[in-house]
Amino acid sequence: FLLVWGEAGNVRFMPEVIYFITELALASESSCLAKSDLTTDRSRHFLSDIVRPIYNVVFDEWYDEVKVNQSNQRDVKKLRAGYEDFLPPNVANYDDWNELFCSPQRLVSSIMLLDEKPLFDLPHEERFAALARVDWQGSLSAATTK
Repeated sequence: FLLVWGEAGNVRFMPEVIYFITELALASESSCLAKSDLTTDRSRHFLSDIVRPIYNVVFDEWYDEVKVNQSNQRDVKKLRAGYEDFLPPNVANYDDWNELFCSPQRLVSSIMLLDEKPLFDLPHEERFAALARVDWQGSLSAATTK
């Protein structure tokens, strides 16, 4: 729980996603959240292999690129052309992805692994470990409600 809570800041506007990940972590029998496994490497793995791919789908939907401001070393994100004032109606947003995680039927049919097998074909306690193998781009792109 603490790993998910502490490292999921990049998807903080997607509370249903955070709940989903937390529920799978708590259900996992071989959870990497065991006290003996709390290491920087586990945190880095969770962030780079689970949270970052989800965030990348959001980023790729809205932004062209990110650069570093040399004066203050902060990220400067460049929105896609035409997105400066508002997101067009056919662009997915947080609400679209949150709706997916609120609908059990859609969730079961949408979340696919990289080998094109459904995540939910795995036993419940094995799903958290499989999150790093989810095709988030394909799963979330297919889930827009627009």
